[in-house]
Amino acid sequence: MSKFWLPIKSFGSRNCLSTGLRRNAIALVLWLVSVFLIFPNLGNPRAIVFDETYLIPNAQSYINGVFFQDSHPPLGRLFIALGQVIMHPEASSNEFVDVSKIEKDWPSNIDIGGYRLFPVIFGSINPVLVFGIVLILTSSEWLSFFAALLVLFDNALLAQSRFALPDSGLITFCLASILCFVWLQFKTNNPKWKEQIVWAIFGFSASAAFMTKFTGLFVLVVVPFYLYKLWLGNSKKRIIEFLIIFGITFSVFFVLTWEVHFSLLKIPPKNFNNPISELHTQIVIGKYNPNSVERFLIETQDAYTYMFDYHKNVPTLDLGNPDEIGSPWYYWFFGGRAIPYRWETGSGKIKIIYLIGNPVTWLISLLGVGGVSASVVADLFFQFLSKIQRQRFYPFFLLYWVYMLSVAVIPRVMYLYHYLPPMVLGVIMFSLLLVEAKSISQKTRLGMVVAFACCLLAAFQIYSPFTYYKEIPIERLQQLNILPVWNLRCPGC
Repeated sequence: MSKFWLPIKSFGSRNCLSTGLRRNAIALVLWLVSVFLIFPNLGNPRAIVFDETYLIPNAQSYINGVFFQDSHPPLGRLFIALGQVIMHPEASSNEFVDVSKIEKDWPSNIDIGGYRLFPVIFGSINPVLVFGIVLILTSSEWLSFFAALLVLFDNALLAQSRFALPDSGLITFCLASILCFVWLQFKTNNPKWKEQIVWAIFGFSASAAFMTKFTGLFVLVVVPFYLYKLWLGNSKKRIIEFLIIFGITFSVFFVLTWEVHFSLLKIPPKNFNNPISELHTQIVIGKYNPNSVERFLIETQDAYTYMFDYHKNVPTLDLGNPDEIGSPWYYWFFGGRAIPYRWETGSGKIKIIYLIGNPVTWLISLLGVGGVSASVVADLFFQFLSKIQRQRFYPFFLLYWVYMLSVAVIPRVMYLYHYLPPMVLGVIMFSLLLVEAKSISQKTRLGMVVAFACCLLAAFQIYSPFTYYKEIPIERLQQLNILPVWNLRCPGC
């Protein structure tokens, strides 16, 4: 067996204790660096960035109890509202409560950072979760650290995490679910109560992913792999126990989230146009008070009806439109199209927030996706992978392609940020490929990782003006458009 694969020590040994402390220290360092990169200037720019124009009015509706319907499940918006309440508990936070979209400038005397608090918290956690997943899969601390760095220094992930947008939370819940899965799939013999706790966390995190965005449901792809493991171990009783605990925790979080959502929205909005059923309207205005089960069914049925109808009416992709910022899913492998979130121009210079990935991170992710996908497809025909390789490759192959094929058939316009969860999966898949590359010496692999890391940091610095809203010459913006599919341009120039 390759030296790259280190055996897992037993839990009772002193060496295991020192190993655990070292790994915890690495995780702590990753989190602290994440905080350093994401948290500074949380309220900068003090202006609306991209979909904050919709999400902040939703958050203010929660704070002020004003009813609204939205196109996504409520969890991400609830966290955005909670951040504002924590940072500014005495603020009225009602400037945009009566609109569904902010059409004017953000007031210069009001801090916007509270709405961005939880997205940056989630963004700071994600590299640590990647470290934990890769560590369990490979037992290699430095490879796990490298995978976490790829996520930590990705400009797109950083930009998406610094504003009141739900995607960093979605990635956190997806990665937490995957971490639970790999712990269960590759764990040593641990006490049954620990296993049951992980079952419960798995259910909660999977439900949280689904309650942030519909696309989060793809994490359930890994459940059959764990059930198959239990089946092979003649653990039919544990299969039933897992399904019960997982199902209960998933359902409890689902119901709890909706209950919190509707319990906060008691006041009919101005110009109430009734985007809901008559019974639901009567509940909102206080003229009908059914039992809790009937009320829950009425409210959630209307919520999902509204969501599905909303997405049916979203325009389709129009690449012929020069102002189109959406992109087809096959552009995403290469980082296209980058999305201008906010910009200011003047005197031949521009300050712009662009959702654009670190080219090194996205290249490595693409290599991981291509390598694992090719290995799995070839194995289906020639059966050349070992049992442990199949246990590692197949779940991530299906996670990635179930997500991608699901979004590929969605008729409405889609955007580059929809690719962020599978892009992170590609980084993990590259780590799996590297640990299985036994024909390459460990020294050579270490050299490759160091070289990639240096390129990663250099690329991060080059594209950091787009992440942190720093002024650059317009000519510089054009020079950084390395791939035409990125479509980097100066809006309005």
